[in-house]
Amino acid sequence: MHQTFIAPMTCPVCGTTSDDTSTGMQIGELPYPTDPPLYIHVGDRYRMTFARIQSSGCRVIRSGDLGRPYRLLQPWDCPTCHTISQWAFVEFTPEGDELVVRSITPMPKTLETLQQADAVSSLIVNEYALGESDWLSVLSQRIEEEQRS
Repeated sequence: MHQTFIAPMTCPVCGTTSDDTSTGMQIGELPYPTDPPLYIHVGDRYRMTFARIQSSGCRVIRSGDLGRPYRLLQPWDCPTCHTISQWAFVEFTPEGDELVVRSITPMPKTLETLQQADAVSSLIVNEYALGESDWLSVLSQRIEEEQRS
């Protein structure tokens, strides 16, 4: 089962804001104490550590106590102009033994954004570095090449 992040997302290409499931911003199921909700909103809480986000189909770059919110780099699509694979940060703040979704924000598809991420959706990894053992270096190189062109 997948869950969908829901937040106002403004497309950098056409300027339209979408705040529903049409952005396709999905993640594998996050641990939840009861039946998991289908939709994830800012303020939702999950009983888990950030390192466990791997079980939801993400690749962790950094975990442990970072002293700031954890940033998950997540792809999303614009339902209006159909620009696909845009990027967003989903920020989680640890509170006791839970993570709280603090923000869901569109981000530019740049090397700088990637370098600020603490985890990356496997959908992004598969788009740029499928099957690569050194996926982070390959992903970084390909994003840098995209920026130059």
